[in-house]
Amino acid sequence: MRLRVLADPGQTALANDFAAALDPLVRDADSGRIQRGLDMARNPGRVDDIEIEPGTAQAFVAGSSSGRYAVRIRVREFDRADRAAWDLVLGPMGFGPDVEAGRFSRDLIDCAAENGSPIVPEPDEVEADCDCPDPQWTCKHIIAVLSILVQEVDRSGAVLLRLRGIDAPDAQSAPDDPESGRTLWAKRAYEHGPTAAEAFARECGPLPEPPGTPAEPVLQCFHEHPYDPGRFTADLNADALDLQAAIAATTALLAIDLPLQPRPDDLALDAARIASGTREAIPRLAEIAGCTPPELEDRALAWIFGGETGIQTLTDQFQPDPETRKAADAILKARFGTVSRRQNRWTIAAEGLQLRLGRDGRWYPYTKEAGRWLPDGPPAADPLEAAAVGPPAPG
Repeated sequence: MRLRVLADPGQTALANDFAAALDPLVRDADSGRIQRGLDMARNPGRVDDIEIEPGTAQAFVAGSSSGRYAVRIRVREFDRADRAAWDLVLGPMGFGPDVEAGRFSRDLIDCAAENGSPIVPEPDEVEADCDCPDPQWTCKHIIAVLSILVQEVDRSGAVLLRLRGIDAPDAQSAPDDPESGRTLWAKRAYEHGPTAAEAFARECGPLPEPPGTPAEPVLQCFHEHPYDPGRFTADLNADALDLQAAIAATTALLAIDLPLQPRPDDLALDAARIASGTREAIPRLAEIAGCTPPELEDRALAWIFGGETGIQTLTDQFQPDPETRKAADAILKARFGTVSRRQNRWTIAAEGLQLRLGRDGRWYPYTKEAGRWLPDGPPAADPLEAAAVGPPAPG
């Protein structure tokens, strides 16, 4: 079995990882087709410039005798959860400057994958087709375009991000920076802190007094339920601890930019909290919450932004008092023009935006994705603030 047909030691780590993901597309082709495809990629003029759009790369390839054949490569785009995880990689995890500069280091690639927003797609997330008459599914034209696509990713990692549906500057690939991913605190400590020799030469201060020994062991906290999502149970094991660690890490990251939501006592609500930190457990958690996995994914997203009331706004509809309705109508129409309202939901179709008034008096922003309205930010006391827009421009 051939592996890494499209890889090259001189390429970036990102390009070689992408080459490995594409290899299953060429494994069934015979060596002749593979060699002819690679030769076509090296021959100027045989393959037109590749057009990159979210989810698709397309190029025309010259045939052996006459005619040009269209080759299309499809890559799964990031969904809403992937994008939220990618925002964490750029912001709290500190890799934003590296992406801007074109530095796609191994640390960045691994961090994005571990955080749920892998830059490199899985092999089953990539498809290819060609309109040539070759009965072999993986023809030489597809191999040529795949080879050039890997070269493009080697030139600029932003090419792969755009395939994933993420806007990124088309910066040339740059060498790794030893400060990649450092937080502001870590960078200052690196620049102004003591040297390793100075740190090791320092003497340790006195240790604090140890805490007193409890009179009797303290039992762990757990629910009387067959499955205890994210809490310690009477039977501690590696999987339970791993789940807790994942939830704690995700909660800590979200708390950097969003208010920390208190842990609910209701088991169904807590399933949404846990689902926001571990997507792998969503099918099991959905059984506990009494809903479908897609419904739980929506609840998890609503929990991240608004906690218990955020989840309530997913389905809750009520008639606000006349004064609130009148004030909101005036503010939103002055800013957006045409606005429609149904009970506690104001829809600005031109902006692809919906604002939902919660029973706590705050406004929850929603945007439309695949025909469904989904939470898209933290709530605000003012509808324009929730919509993330400024005051209307002066006339």
